Amino acid sequence: MLLVPLRIGISLGGPFWSVNRIVLVVKAYKFLISIALKRPIATEVELEYLSKKFRLVLRSSVELALIREIFLDDEYKHETVQDAETIFDVGANIGMASIYFACIYPDAKIYAFEPDPQVFARLKDQVSSFENIIPMQMALGGTDGTRNFYIHPESILSGSLIERVGGQQQVTVPSRKISTLVEELELGNVDLLKFDIEGGERELFENEEDRKCVANLVGEVHLDILNCTKEEFEGLFPEFNTVYTRRINDRRYLFTGVKKV
Repeated sequence: MLLVPLRIGISLGGPFWSVNRIVLVVKAYKFLISIALKRPIATEVELEYLSKKFRLVLRSSVELALIREIFLDDEYKHETVQDAETIFDVGANIGMASIYFACIYPDAKIYAFEPDPQVFARLKDQVSSFENIIPMQMALGGTDGTRNFYIHPESILSGSLIERVGGQQQVTVPSRKISTLVEELELGNVDLLKFDIEGGERELFENEEDRKCVANLVGEVHLDILNCTKEEFEGLFPEFNTVYTRRINDRRYLFTGVKKV
């Protein structure tokens, strides 16, 4: 984590001669120190990715971790989708992946789904300057209606439709299937769907009618929560060419899928 502010400045600070590079590194290190002192100070920074400038407010170590994973380590690297119009960010959390996709696909409409009410408030704040990102407070899964959502007591990154540990706060949230939402929003299909939903990925994709709506996939597979093998999860996608692109640990992988022609 000590090198993350320097990496952020080098990769996301703009042109080499930009004063913002130095300002960004200084701000990021001051913020990191405030975290170490357990007195985090909200810090606004200006970043640039693929020549697209945007501002973020750093409030916790989560922001630094997500910047590193998504923008520096390219966690959601995928085969570029030509003429993408509609992107679903399922499990948007505080919006880092949505911003990443907005930079890659500036002409696409990006729907950012986050069910946790407190995290959703931060999502709305972080993406407020992006007209093409539409935050939606709901879960996507295998049913329509409402669902119980379990907020992890220690990490805003680990909320789930699955009760995983003791002490989780339970809230009721709206829920939709992919196919239902495509119909409600009057969309032709979803050109790219990103998912990171802490074990909810099996039910999200197990119905053929929902998979039919999606052309490309990228996301994190939690085999430990799903209690299945890599081969069993891949078996959910007979219509796709699938690849495990990166190993996170023994039971978690990054995954891509491209609809077969």
